[in-house]
Amino acid sequence: MTLLLGFGSPALAPWVTSLLVSCCFATGSGAAVSRLWRAVQRSGSGSVRGYLRSRAREMIKAIGSLLHNFGRIVVPRGAHELRLDFGAVDRFLSVGTFLRGYSLLVGTVFVGAVLSVFWTVIGSSSSLKNAFGAVIGFNTLAVVSCASAATLIVVVAIGALIRIGVIRLTLDLAGTFRRVAGWIGYGTAAGVVMASLLPLASTGLANITSGAIGGTEALGPAVLVELPAAGAVAGYMIGLAVALVRLLESARNLLLRRWLAPSLFSVVLAVMSHWNLGPQSLAQSITEPLFDAAAVDCDEKVIEGLDQGSMFAALARCGDGAVYLSDAGFLWIAFIVVGLIAIVMFVADVLATTRTSRPVSDGKGGPTESNEPGVEGMTGIEPA
Repeated sequence: MTLLLGFGSPALAPWVTSLLVSCCFATGSGAAVSRLWRAVQRSGSGSVRGYLRSRAREMIKAIGSLLHNFGRIVVPRGAHELRLDFGAVDRFLSVGTFLRGYSLLVGTVFVGAVLSVFWTVIGSSSSLKNAFGAVIGFNTLAVVSCASAATLIVVVAIGALIRIGVIRLTLDLAGTFRRVAGWIGYGTAAGVVMASLLPLASTGLANITSGAIGGTEALGPAVLVELPAAGAVAGYMIGLAVALVRLLESARNLLLRRWLAPSLFSVVLAVMSHWNLGPQSLAQSITEPLFDAAAVDCDEKVIEGLDQGSMFAALARCGDGAVYLSDAGFLWIAFIVVGLIAIVMFVADVLATTRTSRPVSDGKGGPTESNEPGVEGMTGIEPA
């Protein structure tokens, strides 16, 4: 290349290269000056300085317009989500804020207590941990089985009544399933949150008590499965209760809407318990085959060296069945939980119906009847 630029002479190569670079620079500069001069003539500025000044103003205006549009996109006009004024202090010191803060504090203490109990269980000896898991697990299995069977019987019974025309409604089974699934999701999410907070809570307890309580030695990745699973079961039970109360959501009769399914559910549970199909009877039937395997002396080491099934059978035999959840206790808990949910929803329906059935003024000082169905229509009781 050097020989080519220097026409065969290495001494001329630098001069030829400098000449070519100078020509390229002169050509480019001439083209830029020519284009600038044409732009000045088209704009009518009369001078290069005036043209550059007008172009600078246009660029500044375009940048300002771009920033203004960007600001309107990021913070739209009429958006009042952020309000900084002196009224924030009054709102912070209001009674409502105090009640919400107190509820949050109670909830935090409850979550902390649950985490502490769970850590105490998993941090105990393996035998005690297995015993606790066996008692909770077998009783929960029996309770879930009874509740699921009773709910299924109620759904089938109401479906039969709808089929023969005694109840003129439609049964929203898909909505019922979605409600139960939603509560299972809530319980699972709560279990994941508690599992994620457990290492921090255990470390905090260890720091506060100087190692007397807390510590993460007994923790492991298994808590990310165990706690969400426990939360899913709890959410399933709550979902069944809510789904029962909302099973006939389309009914205008409030008694039919909120009380028919819970009442049938209570009757079915009582009949099942009377026929030895309650949680205590089910748990006993599950553990009966394990009694021979649990033929050990009832001393302080009775639970050592046994699996969960044999351990639960041994605890039941040595404790005279005290580890079983009694049928009466289960019935009372089920009646109270389902009854409270039904009462809350029934009161909410009555209040909502009362608001929609208030007389509406006709503009002449006299009331007119509202087009919304009143309490009479909702309860199925027509006025005389």
